[in-house]
Amino acid sequence: MIVHTIGTLLSASRIEYSKGEFWMYKEAFTPSVVHVIEEFDKQKNVILEKFGCQPLNYFEAAKWRNTDDLSLDAMDVFRSFADSSNKGPVSLNSRYITEDVPMGLVLFSSIGKVLNVDTSISDSLITIASSLMGADYFRIGRTIQHLAEKEELDLSYINHIITEL
Repeated sequence: MIVHTIGTLLSASRIEYSKGEFWMYKEAFTPSVVHVIEEFDKQKNVILEKFGCQPLNYFEAAKWRNTDDLSLDAMDVFRSFADSSNKGPVSLNSRYITEDVPMGLVLFSSIGKVLNVDTSISDSLITIASSLMGADYFRIGRTIQHLAEKEELDLSYINHIITEL
């Protein structure tokens, strides 16, 4: 929901122009795009902390999937993975937008709103994705309210929903 969506949305014109010759991990993650990921990660970590969880840096967590040597620098591991990654996505009509935005980012945004946590990066990505795809992801996306069984939502009830469903 974080890296694929950000990489796809911020590379929309390149994806369309390349006609299938786009390599997201090699092309999309320039320093400015990595900065957007880091800013999103900060907002994600505020929500994690509200649930009593430890902050989790995306790039540090990604090392667990991409190397056995966890002492390596996280960005070095990410770049190494990028060098061996596959092509894609070939169009904007991919799960990185059509699934990750309405099912992941909209849910994230709705949880943030209930908890009164800034989700401006996610909200901006949802708005851009909606415009690119001609869909209203805020309206059709999954929200915590849709998953809840009662109207009054608070931290403990959201925690119940997340851990029990």
